[in-house]
Amino acid sequence: MHWKQTYSGPITSVNTMEDNMASTLIQFRIENDEKQRSSQILETMGLSLPAYLRICMIRLNKEKGIPFSMKLDDRIPGEKTDIEVRS
Repeated sequence: MHWKQTYSGPITSVNTMEDNMASTLIQFRIENDEKQRSSQILETMGLSLPAYLRICMIRLNKEKGIPFSMKLDDRIPGEKTDIEVRS
């Protein structure tokens, strides 16, 4: 035996896909060639730039820190920086 339950009261809340989507806009400036090179790399991986940035922020929060090494030794040889290294 099959029966269907119906509700005729007022609808107070409807969950939509938008409720689960990101709602904060973040903007920043970067050199155009850097953006283009990044976008090309990500495209070969099947990712968009916004998707990659979301992944980075999620990892940052999950690991409570930057999810990769950021050492002065990792800089490009011959690259000039304003950072003074003291021994």
